[in-house]
Amino acid sequence: YKDQNVLKSKSLCVISDFLEHNTAVVHTFQKHLVSEIKYTLPAVEKLIYFSDGASSQYKNKKNFANLCRHSDDFGLDAEWNFFASCHGKSPCDGVGGTSKREAARASLQRPFKDQILTPLQLYEFCSENISGIKYLFVPKQEVETAIMRLSGRFQFCIPVPSTREKHRFIPV
Repeated sequence: YKDQNVLKSKSLCVISDFLEHNTAVVHTFQKHLVSEIKYTLPAVEKLIYFSDGASSQYKNKKNFANLCRHSDDFGLDAEWNFFASCHGKSPCDGVGGTSKREAARASLQRPFKDQILTPLQLYEFCSENISGIKYLFVPKQEVETAIMRLSGRFQFCIPVPSTREKHRFIPV
């Protein structure tokens, strides 16, 4: 983003004790990410997502239903772009890799206690010790609530034909 004509970036990392990867988790994380983006950039009007095409999380009928309701849910328009499978890495891979590497190193250097063993401990360590990345913690209960709330929306989703061949989705 630009701030007073200076190009800047902000790295965000979401940590949770909900250990499944699914569309409801993505939606719950989006709630926190969108809030942070709106705080940083109050004039933002549209989000453009880029992700891999993992069908369990992103490239599926449930996520397309969420994308169509993005404006209602978050107050911003959105589109979603998918990288072709097995193509390249993105900056978010570095954010996650740095966070895990630094936490693993710190945990291994601790003598026999205070190892980093839980998602909450990981969040606390990263927040206190890694600069340049903003960490957000989303508890399992919040994701479970979102799963229940979104179940009605997901119940009526229908598959979108030919999604494997498509790499960009813009709700109309």
